[in-house]
Amino acid sequence: MRETFGQLVRYGLVGIASALTHFLAAIAIVEIVNISPKMGNAIGFCVGFITSFLGHHHWTYSAAQPRMNTLPRFTFVAVVSFAINGLLFAILVDRWSVPYPLAVAVALTIIPVANFTSLKFWTFADR
Repeated sequence: MRETFGQLVRYGLVGIASALTHFLAAIAIVEIVNISPKMGNAIGFCVGFITSFLGHHHWTYSAAQPRMNTLPRFTFVAVVSFAINGLLFAILVDRWSVPYPLAVAVALTIIPVANFTSLKFWTFADR
């Protein structure tokens, strides 16, 4: 239980670091290189993704496996989470007429819990 609590704290801190690097990279690339905000955001996302992967691999879960073994599973979890987030949001807002701020809050509660569990027991699990 103590190990899981520590992982949860590290998971949250890596998530914050990932979001911050996404934000800063997106802003910097748009302002310095003068490219479109959409492209800057896409590049920022990639930087945040790398930050998230490396942080979780080396710190949150201290994976014993090589990065190239866990990267495909990490990517799969990220893609599935993105799809579930979009589907959940569409159902809540479009089908059930849930106000979008509440729909975002629901997604931001469910998705991180599912991600933490998937990463702990599948992506970075000792094999």
